[in-house]
Amino acid sequence: ADRAGAEELERLGLPASGQAPNYAAYFGRRDGGGYLPGGIDWHVISGNSCASPRNSVRRMLREQVTVTGGAARAYHGCAHTTTHAWWDARVFYHFLFRGCDLGEAWLLSRHYCQWVTAFFGDPLYSPDLRETRIDTTPPEVGQPSDIAISLHQAGGEYVGVLRARLRTSPENPELVTTAAEYWAEGYDRVAQRQESTNPRYSRRPTVILRGLKPGKTYHYRLRLTDPYGNTFDSKDTFGALSFSTGPALPPAKSAATRRDPDRFLLRSPGRPAALGAEEGEIHLTYEAGTAKSTILLRSGDLMLRQLYGRQIVLQAGGGNCLAKYRFQPGRTYRIQLRYRSFPLTREVWLLAADGREFLLCADNHLPWREMKLGDAVKFAQSAQAGFVREAVLFPDSPVCSEAGCRIRPTFDAKAFEQADQADDLDPPGSE
Repeated sequence: ADRAGAEELERLGLPASGQAPNYAAYFGRRDGGGYLPGGIDWHVISGNSCASPRNSVRRMLREQVTVTGGAARAYHGCAHTTTHAWWDARVFYHFLFRGCDLGEAWLLSRHYCQWVTAFFGDPLYSPDLRETRIDTTPPEVGQPSDIAISLHQAGGEYVGVLRARLRTSPENPELVTTAAEYWAEGYDRVAQRQESTNPRYSRRPTVILRGLKPGKTYHYRLRLTDPYGNTFDSKDTFGALSFSTGPALPPAKSAATRRDPDRFLLRSPGRPAALGAEEGEIHLTYEAGTAKSTILLRSGDLMLRQLYGRQIVLQAGGGNCLAKYRFQPGRTYRIQLRYRSFPLTREVWLLAADGREFLLCADNHLPWREMKLGDAVKFAQSAQAGFVREAVLFPDSPVCSEAGCRIRPTFDAKAFEQADQADDLDPPGSE
């Protein structure tokens, strides 16, 4: 245990500290995932490479660890990382919490410098425990107008994005987690209230309110909690707060109603405008081919494809959404692909002949890594892969639907087939 430095952390009394099984000692790791501001964690294992988006170093950075490290690369001729490539935690923590900054503590605790391991963190980070002052002041929001709610269409409902402006300064910094309780007017019993939380510490508190019905007035209560447990409660400070949603929305929308479409006909010259890496929507008219595995659309990290085993996969921003459904050779489909980095949206819809939208697959839970898109979009154009007859590209996208936020959204293939009886579909927007 003393080799890992866990005893040093225990003597210092740091929150959420412990010893990993591979001679690594950590602190600030929160139950259920994520880290307290200032948290330090690492995973000493040969395959923990910074080059891989799925390994521990990337996961810890996504969960807001302050300091971590990982192998610069792994395998394929790279040097094998060992505990000697990392800092000596007994030395590292001793100096870091007694006046040295992170850069100094790293250098003082290394056996020797080498390129095998990459470290992440601000070298001027200096958590000197002799200078620490316990924060007993609750976070503050100055006035009700500092809380803003923007509404977005999501199918036939609305999704709200609530943002609050904190009173914060370099002399009195604030970071908070966010929780909102909301309910429609006339349904104010506790059992009828919805709650949405954002466990990330931020000085720009944000939370997403889903499943908002059209034409309703909603009341809400906002709670902001800092790392020391001090809490701001809008009910105590401002009393009752409310907002109203807009009119009822049609469940499906045609391309003609969207702003600034870039219509791209494959039979005509020219290229579509470059897609946006943060958000966009693509409508396809696709005539399925004979191949059991094919790529319908591809641009950098964005790809829609049919795999063996009747599986349709959308890859976007480091996450996959998939569904078991087989495109029938020779049949024409209307496909609507939607993606946003915030609020997270990664969905594929099928548009039936009667105008109804059916959610084929979605993954609105796994956060994005940075998504890179190519200059041009490549579409299926062969008898085996099928033919994309028309594509309409949009520079924006609706927010994800309520159905798409389920862990395992179900595609009702039977209902889709009944709604899609027409054999010959007109191209989108022809009406």
